Amino acid sequence: MNFFDVLVSSMQDPQAGTQKADLEGLLGALLGGAPAAPQSSARQIPPEAAEGLAGTVGRVLKPALREAGQQGGIEGIDALLGSLKQNANSPQALERTLGRERMDQMVTQAQQKSGLPVDAIMSMLPVIIPALVGLLQSGARAGAAPSAPSARTGATADDPFAALASNPLLKGFLDSDGDGDVDMQDLVRLGSKFLQ
Repeated sequence: MNFFDVLVSSMQDPQAGTQKADLEGLLGALLGGAPAAPQSSARQIPPEAAEGLAGTVGRVLKPALREAGQQGGIEGIDALLGSLKQNANSPQALERTLGRERMDQMVTQAQQKSGLPVDAIMSMLPVIIPALVGLLQSGARAGAAPSAPSARTGATADDPFAALASNPLLKGFLDSDGDGDVDMQDLVRLGSKFLQ
């Protein structure tokens, strides 16, 4: 199952917190640079540019989240997601969160894949990253055990992400094949059609 299918399943799961508004917020951020509906945004981003930008953000965040999970289990992933959301408004804080190499990679590749200027990308990241983090966090099932130190015991050497079973959406993003770019490009393309 691809990531978009996991997202649709999460929206249809009454125990998950994922709402249509979560997808609308992310697509609005990508296509218009603001969390409003793309049509109401003063600055329109071509869909191909949005796909390139989304793909790059996914390609950089996925290994960062996987690494956080390898090092700290579900708590490490939750901590990184929280830091990303909190620090997205400051390029310097975001760079400290991701590391200079990942931040440089994200901006350079986003420029190449989207064709957008660096200043436009930098102005959009504070909107896109919290919207993406919010979407990933929305997949947590109601009544699931909260992240706790004991959750780490659910991880094994073979599957350090076993504790993510309570959030199939986040698990789907981290488990999917590829490096995150195709997932996010599909999300923009298929999500736009889904919301029509």
